[in-house]
Amino acid sequence: ENAKVAVYSEGLDLAMTETKGTVLLHSGEELEGYARSEEERVDALIKGLADAGVKLVFSGGPVGELCLHFCERYKIMLVKIQSKFELRRICRATGATALGKVEVPQPEQIGFARECNVREIGGSLVIVLQQDEKMGKIATVVLRGATDTLMDDAERAIDDGINAFKALGRDARRVAAGGASEMELATRLGVWGRQLSGLERYPAAKFAAALEVVPRCLAETSGHDASATISALYAAHANPDGARIGVDVDAESG
Repeated sequence: ENAKVAVYSEGLDLAMTETKGTVLLHSGEELEGYARSEEERVDALIKGLADAGVKLVFSGGPVGELCLHFCERYKIMLVKIQSKFELRRICRATGATALGKVEVPQPEQIGFARECNVREIGGSLVIVLQQDEKMGKIATVVLRGATDTLMDDAERAIDDGINAFKALGRDARRVAAGGASEMELATRLGVWGRQLSGLERYPAAKFAAALEVVPRCLAETSGHDASATISALYAAHANPDGARIGVDVDAESG
């Protein structure tokens, strides 16, 4: 609870060289000294995290055994996250900066988490990160259902709703749904095309007819008579007040 957070994007382990090398040891004391030097480096790193007040570490890559050992010694919770997308969400939720180098983070690079624990949801153990609303408004939606089909449908519905809200947050301008915009364009194109002469009127009429595909598909998939629905929409859009009338998929008739 109330833990400072450090995030590493490339894992928490000793840096490895890009090329192979050979270390020649002449005695057992040199072997012990070589291993002891690695332990001292890792100990200094984890101790630096503990001295900075870090209680929670997120790693985006592999975690070395020595790092895991010293994290347990200094009572630091270590979480390994393989997804770069999830790691970015962690950074946004906690306010931490993902470090590409294994080092003690600066105070401005350390995040904060109100609570992080392990819970069981639907028979699976998950890590739950609860955050203060002042730090960020990122949330995770947990879906539970009897079948995979229901879960997929619910996931698609939530994804569509979130993306629609996101689009409205960026640009609040909207158009009428249910094929109303396409029918209004088709109506106006039809009126404009009939005013043309010669061969130019035929492309305009075909373009207007092509716009009928959206309300026609909505009518067919919702069980309505597509031809009757299109005729009713043309009659409605002939009225200046009917520009926003579209296909009502929940109605008994189009």
